Amino acid sequence: MTKDNYKGAIEDLDNNKNGVPTFWSAYGRETLHERYHWGTEWQGEVKKGLTKAEAGIEKLSATPAEAATATAAPAPRST
Repeated sequence: MTKDNYKGAIEDLDNNKNGVPTFWSAYGRETLHERYHWGTEWQGEVKKGLTKAEAGIEKLSATPAEAATATAAPAPRST
């Protein structure tokens, strides 16, 4: 990229940002690429972590006295 051809590159990116109107699209393809990762890789990993977290949450319990103090704002602490 040089000072002489940057305007053409910007125009090309702008012309091809929605789908594939000429022969490629940087913007549209990036969205499809990330959706692929979310649908095929990350959703399964998120589900595993969520299931584990839900199981841990279900095991939590508190007496009424503990629950009452849990609603109070915690005292500031310095480290």
